[in-house]
Amino acid sequence: MSVFISRSHMSTESKYSKIRREVVEMANELLPIHYKHSVSYGLIDMKALMEHRSWHGAPGRKVNWDWERGDYGYNHYLYQEPKRFEIAVWWRQMKLCGLSLGQPTWSGSRLRLDFIEATPLDNPIKGLTFSFIERAAELYAMRIDANEIRLMKPISAGVIDYYGKKGYAYNSRENYCYKVLR
Repeated sequence: MSVFISRSHMSTESKYSKIRREVVEMANELLPIHYKHSVSYGLIDMKALMEHRSWHGAPGRKVNWDWERGDYGYNHYLYQEPKRFEIAVWWRQMKLCGLSLGQPTWSGSRLRLDFIEATPLDNPIKGLTFSFIERAAELYAMRIDANEIRLMKPISAGVIDYYGKKGYAYNSRENYCYKVLR
């Protein structure tokens, strides 16, 4: 089965692919000095998706997202959301510590993160994974002129409290946490 992709979709994908690569480069350049040789950012690729498979069924995993599913995971975003935000956080370029996936709102003034997950396995940056993901999301938001980050559908009251401690307010009516950037 072949998939038709319009010229405007290809143009948008090309434009935002460049932005995603620039954000990865900027995020890596802005790493704190004590993490420069251990933490790195990358895009979600086959290596990240393969590493993610080790998370399935792991004790302590809070969600059971299948990042490879075609109807809502990375594969959906890859083909349906050319403006997507995607980030993988690595330890020494060998251990996947976190993934995040999202997209700008329709107006483009907000960046929504639909998926945020840290490895449930041994994580050398446990407790910091979200901060690394958030930094990349802030850079992407600035790059596309979005003025707010939204963390969609937090999975529990504990997660909402955690985001609150990171400066996010909670919109209970629409079930997301948000932070105004400027």
